[in-house]
Amino acid sequence: LPDNVNMISICGDAGTEMDLANQIFSENGCTFEAIIPDDKLTSSLLSTISGYPTTVFVDKDGNLVGDAQIGAPSTGDDIDQAYLQLITERLKQVD
Repeated sequence: LPDNVNMISICGDAGTEMDLANQIFSENGCTFEAIIPDDKLTSSLLSTISGYPTTVFVDKDGNLVGDAQIGAPSTGDDIDQAYLQLITERLKQVD
């Protein structure tokens, strides 16, 4: 990730699939934070999600930056580059 960029995952189904979520994180060497949503997060942000994955970008103050990315931005081997492109575009909106 670029400097001063953090990623946090919200695992929407971790409440019912905790073992599977842990297995996926472990097998993929994930080092970023993952949140298991509580009732407040579920009724606020997650209630507005129309598909998974959905990626939202927020600035250091928690303000939304740009539109949400619904679904993966690409398929195949270049998905990491597609996400980096999204991050780069959102960083330009914050400057």
